[in-house]
Amino acid sequence: SLRACYHAVIKVWYTLRMRDFTIVFVHGTGGPDADWLPSIGEEMKRRHVSFEIPALPTTIPIQVDDWINGLHKTVSNIRGPIIFVGYSLGTRAVLLYLEKYKTKVDHIFLVAAFSNDTKNTKMESGEYSSFFTAKIDTGTIRKNVSKITILHSEDDWCIPYNQAVELSKEIDAELISYKNKGHFIDPGCSKDILKVLVNRLEI
Repeated sequence: SLRACYHAVIKVWYTLRMRDFTIVFVHGTGGPDADWLPSIGEEMKRRHVSFEIPALPTTIPIQVDDWINGLHKTVSNIRGPIIFVGYSLGTRAVLLYLEKYKTKVDHIFLVAAFSNDTKNTKMESGEYSSFFTAKIDTGTIRKNVSKITILHSEDDWCIPYNQAVELSKEIDAELISYKNKGHFIDPGCSKDILKVLVNRLEI
């Protein structure tokens, strides 16, 4: 019937409109080809979702300016809304980027997130201390980002779970807790992350 056709067209239009964004995945110290990133990239292709996984320098010591500049180069070439998904050190990079450029974003996802504590300069023998020389102005983040979701496992051996709890309170984020995902290094963790993205973004 005409009514059924109309509703079908509206549904397709709404789905496409909802997908009118690009997801920028920001990797951790392992780089863009490590952990769950390749798997989730394949899922994005399968679902026809626009995405980028910029390759940021991982030479030790990792320099924050290199990452922010690299991220900005990618973001500058994107037309339309952007969703950020940061992982591990990438979570800090996303927040630092948003603080610097005051970018308005509908939703960001932080997987295995660092807290805003400058004591993190001492982690991993200071390999990425430049990311934590000063606290982020969380007011700027809350002002420009509509929704924030943190995914963190209680048994994370790299970034303690309490860091995610602390950050979630500071930036008014939704915290999704897991029991046995560790630091989300297993490629299979892409299923858990994808499930959240599908649910929150309707992709």
